Amino acid sequence: TAAQLVDGRMHVRGFDPGDWQITAQADGHASSDTLNLTLEDDGNEPEVQLRLRQGGTLLGKGVDARGQPIAGATIQCTTTAAGGSVAVFRALLSPQDMPIASTDASGQFGCKNVSPSTYAVRIRATGFAPAAIAQVAIVDGQTRDLGTIVLGAGTEISGLEIGRAHV
Repeated sequence: TAAQLVDGRMHVRGFDPGDWQITAQADGHASSDTLNLTLEDDGNEPEVQLRLRQGGTLLGKGVDARGQPIAGATIQCTTTAAGGSVAVFRALLSPQDMPIASTDASGQFGCKNVSPSTYAVRIRATGFAPAAIAQVAIVDGQTRDLGTIVLGAGTEISGLEIGRAHV
């Protein structure tokens, strides 16, 4: 259980001894970093400090090859900060990314309070091949405008190859 105090502190009680991961979230802020914490069975309550950040803002516009806005495209981000080029490659191919925004009727999108990190950003829309931008750095308190992103005609095919026929 958790109870918030007036000064922003919280008391959290009732957790079993063991390993825990703690993250703080609040509207209007980027999430805190995740803290790994080991609770001992000695009755002591460790003091933990998590800091919420302002986060950054990500902006852009999705259009088709003729420059017409694409409404309803989903914007997905995958962090690549710790994994180098392999993480960028995986992030650009991964269909399980978390959508964080969608384009409006004019093709515009905006994501506020994005945690500072480096991301691979994918834009997907039905009837279009997805577009991807690697190494998008988000900085606390700053706005990153990706500009106009063109989605080409086509579609995305994904699946799993089970076996191959030999002819």
